[in-house]
Amino acid sequence: MCVITYKPANVTISETDLYQMWQANRDGAGLAFFEGEKVVVKKGFMIYEDLLSFVNKHQNKELVIHFRLATHGAITEELTHPFYVSSNIDRIVSLENEANLNSILFHNGIISGYGYHDISDTAHFISEVYSRIPKKDTRVAVLKLTGCKYVLMDRTGISFVGEFSEYKGLKVSNTYWSWSRAKNTYSGTGWKSYSTYLENNGSLVQYTSPKTKFFDYEDNSDFEYVLDSKTQKWEKRKNKS
Repeated sequence: MCVITYKPANVTISETDLYQMWQANRDGAGLAFFEGEKVVVKKGFMIYEDLLSFVNKHQNKELVIHFRLATHGAITEELTHPFYVSSNIDRIVSLENEANLNSILFHNGIISGYGYHDISDTAHFISEVYSRIPKKDTRVAVLKLTGCKYVLMDRTGISFVGEFSEYKGLKVSNTYWSWSRAKNTYSGTGWKSYSTYLENNGSLVQYTSPKTKFFDYEDNSDFEYVLDSKTQKWEKRKNKS
């Protein structure tokens, strides 16, 4: 579950919230803002401190920030969002500011039927479908059919597709990253779903992902299940809190 965050120019995103969003979606980040009518893209943040430094230098700007949790495609700088609107994959995922491609797309969700081993579902969908639709109104209508959430940026401004939540002056595509306690159930072989949660005292639990060892809690339980990095077996241990 990725998250898209819209920050108005008169709102400051706190380091705590930025860090929690990153912890829950640690497969890279990217953002965009306006300079006049030009859309400026800065993506490929794979280290949190680099993102934090850049955001703090641009807190006075209207920003759209995307935090990725990969479901399709490799974990690379190029597959962080946003993506340029083009039929050419290389240009879609470009890390450079494409002067002639001043329309970009951020995505939160999974687009069924798109994506393969080294290309994300979003980039694939843009290449095969979205970029081939000439009118913006029609593009928006097609995006709505996917059931996902999007932010579009071009010379005319910012458009939101799907339901976004208000959070401390921000608009966010979801608030899963801010949950205070795990509500997953343990099946004996692994958790049924993956996310990052906070303990009741506000301290961050280790990042959780199907690809890494993680710490998580059963709902209303005094125990934590830990995946041992050496044995790769699940152990039930007493909660440290």
